[in-house]
Amino acid sequence: MKQRVLSALALAGIAAAAVVLNIFFGYILSAVAAAIALMCVYELYRCVEVPVGGIFFIYSAVFTVAMILCITPEYGSSLFTVKLQLAFICALIIVTVANGLASRDGMLKTVRLSLITIMIVLCFGVIAYWGTRSVYDGTGKYDVIGLNMIFITVLAPCASDTMGLIVGSAFGKHKMAPYISPKKTWEGFLGSLICAPLIVLLFGGISDAICCVFDLPYRANYLSLLITGLIGAVFGTLGDLFFSLIKRKVKIKDYGHIIPGHGGMLDRFDSFTFTSVLIFWLYTVYPQFNYVAA
Repeated sequence: MKQRVLSALALAGIAAAAVVLNIFFGYILSAVAAAIALMCVYELYRCVEVPVGGIFFIYSAVFTVAMILCITPEYGSSLFTVKLQLAFICALIIVTVANGLASRDGMLKTVRLSLITIMIVLCFGVIAYWGTRSVYDGTGKYDVIGLNMIFITVLAPCASDTMGLIVGSAFGKHKMAPYISPKKTWEGFLGSLICAPLIVLLFGGISDAICCVFDLPYRANYLSLLITGLIGAVFGTLGDLFFSLIKRKVKIKDYGHIIPGHGGMLDRFDSFTFTSVLIFWLYTVYPQFNYVAA
C-alpha cells in the first residue's frame, strides 16, 4: 500500500507539472497524453501476444500518437485536421482487415484490438483537447474551463478508484466479480458511488472560490459535477473490470511494471477509458451542463 501511495503521489506531481507547463507553453499535455496512450497500446498488444515488430502493431502505434497530436486549438473547425484524422482512420481499417485475413490472430481478435485502440485514443484525445483549451494566449483573459475540465476528467475516476480501494479494504465482504477482479467488493463500489461525487463537488467549490479571487467569469455547475462523479464511479468501475477481464483471459496479473504498486500504464489508466469520453460528451453536447457565466 505504501508503495502504491508513493507512486500515486509521484504521478500526481508529474501530472501537475505537465498541466502548469501546458498553460504557458502549450501542447505539453498533448505530448504526455500521446506518450501514455502509446504505452497503453504497447502493453495491450504485448499481453495478447501480437508481435510488437509487426505491421499491425506499428501502424496502431502510429495511429495512436498521430490522432492525439492532431488535436489543436482549432480542432473541430479545421477541415485539414478532420481530413487528416479520417485518413488515419481509413488506413487503420485497411491494416485491420489485412492483418485479420493474413495473420494467425484472426479477424475477430484483430478487430477487437483496433476498437480498443480507438477507445484508448479517444480517452487520451479528450485530455489533449482540454489541454489545448487551457493554454494562456497572452491576451490577459484566461479561459479557465479547459483547465477545470482537465482536473474534473482525471479526478472523477481517480476518486472512484481511491475511495473504492479504501472502503473495500476496510469493509469489503461481498465480492463484486471474483473471477475478473478478486479484490473488488460491493462495499467498495458503494464507497466509490458515494465519495466520488462528493470529492468532485468539493473540487467545484474550490474552483468557484479561486474564480472569485481572480475575478474569472465562470462558476461551476454543481448538477453536472454530481453527474460527473457518478460517471467516474460507475463507468470507471466498468472500465477497470473490462481491462481486468482481458488480463484474466490471458492469465496475467498486470499489464506491466512501470509504475511500482500499480503495474503498467494500462493498469493505472484503465478506468479512464470509459469515463473521459462520457464526461466530454456531457459538458460539450449539453450546454445546460456546462460552466455557468458569472
